[in-house]
Amino acid sequence: MNKQMLLTLVSAGLLVLVGCGGGKTEAEFGSSGAGAGKPTAKKTETTAAVKGGGPSAPAASGIGPQATGDTLYPADKGVGVVKGKVTLVPPYKPMSTIDMTSNDFCKQQHGTPIKFETIITDENKGLKNAMVYVSKGLETYRFEVPKEPVEVDQKGCQYIPHVFGVMAGQTLNIRNSDETLHNVNAVGYFNFGQPKPQVDTRKFDDAAAVHFKCDAHAWMSSKCNVFDHSFFVVTKDDGSFELPGKLVPGKYTISAWHEEGEKYAAPSVDIEVKDDGSVTPAEVNFAFDKK
Repeated sequence: MNKQMLLTLVSAGLLVLVGCGGGKTEAEFGSSGAGAGKPTAKKTETTAAVKGGGPSAPAASGIGPQATGDTLYPADKGVGVVKGKVTLVPPYKPMSTIDMTSNDFCKQQHGTPIKFETIITDENKGLKNAMVYVSKGLETYRFEVPKEPVEVDQKGCQYIPHVFGVMAGQTLNIRNSDETLHNVNAVGYFNFGQPKPQVDTRKFDDAAAVHFKCDAHAWMSSKCNVFDHSFFVVTKDDGSFELPGKLVPGKYTISAWHEEGEKYAAPSVDIEVKDDGSVTPAEVNFAFDKK
C-alpha cells in the first residue's frame, strides 16, 4: 500500500469517528420518534423554507393541515379561552439516565446526571410536554404568520425545549450555545452542522410532526409540531395548559399529542364557544392511557 493511499484511508476513518458521536439513543432506551422521510431542504443555505417530504407523525397525532381556507381569522372577534389539563393514567418505567461518558465536554456541563425527557409527570400524574391544539373547526380560515421567531437551543448537549411548536412559514431560530460541534438533523427535512456557538434559521411550509436529533450526540432529541394556525400550546410541568388567543363562537375539536403516541392515546374533546365567551365544557381535560 503506497503512502498516499494510507493517508486517504486514515482521513476517512477520522471523519467517521467525528460524525458518529457516542452514548445510547432514545430509541435504545425504549422511546419513540417520528418516521423517516425524504429530505427536501437546501442544505447549503443559511435560511431555507422546507416544503413537504418530511416524516409522518405518530399515528395518534392527527397533526396536519387544519386551517386551509381563504378567510383571514378574525382575531378581534375571538371570545373563548380554552384551558385544561393533561394527565397520564398508567404507571410507566422511570426515564433512564443519559450516558454522556463518551463526550467530556457534554459530561462537564452537568453537575449531576440527567435523564431523558420522554415522559415527565408530577405527583398528580400531570403530563408535561404534551401538545394541545385545535384539530377541527378552523378549516375556513387562514392565519397570519407571526413575525416573532421561535427558538430551539442546544445547551449542555440537550435540545431546549424538548417539545415545541411553530407555525408554517414562521422563522425558527436554531441556536448552538455550546462550545462544541452539534449536528442539527430535522429528520427528513434538513441536516447541517453547527461547529461553534451560532444561530441558523429555517422555516417549514407544511403542517407536520418533526423529530430533531443530533448525529454527533445520539441522546439529543426534540419534537417539533408545525401548524397552519396559532391555536396550539405545550403543557406545563403540572400538565396544565391554556391555548393562546381566543376562539370565535363556534364548535371545535381539541386534541392532544404526545411523543409516545404509539403507546398511549387520549380521546379528542368537542367543545362549543358561545357568543358570551363561555366554553362548554369549561375545562378541557385529557387522560392518556394505554392503547
